[in-house]
Amino acid sequence: VFVNPSIMEVHAGSLREAMACGMPCVSTYCGSVGEFVKEGCNGFIYRYEEFEVLAGKVLKLFSDEKLMNYVGKNAADTILAMKERQGSIVDIYRDVLSKKNGEL
Repeated sequence: VFVNPSIMEVHAGSLREAMACGMPCVSTYCGSVGEFVKEGCNGFIYRYEEFEVLAGKVLKLFSDEKLMNYVGKNAADTILAMKERQGSIVDIYRDVLSKKNGEL
């Protein structure tokens, strides 16, 4: 289980890396975390000051192996889908930049 207790994450790189590895994750709700972590589906979110909630979510994961596997697989799938979308954005920029004189 990976825990991201930060209250100042902008891009949450370490959280995304853990998710990409298929780790079940618990994170504070800050920065961009809400854009890719979906509560109970591919991870768990808590408010940074609610450390009791954090402990409860970690214990919930450790007590349910099926849930750990489910959340971990969904986490990896989420990051893979994000990576595939980012690849297509790069292709769009390459296409736009390859046009001469701004012709689209």
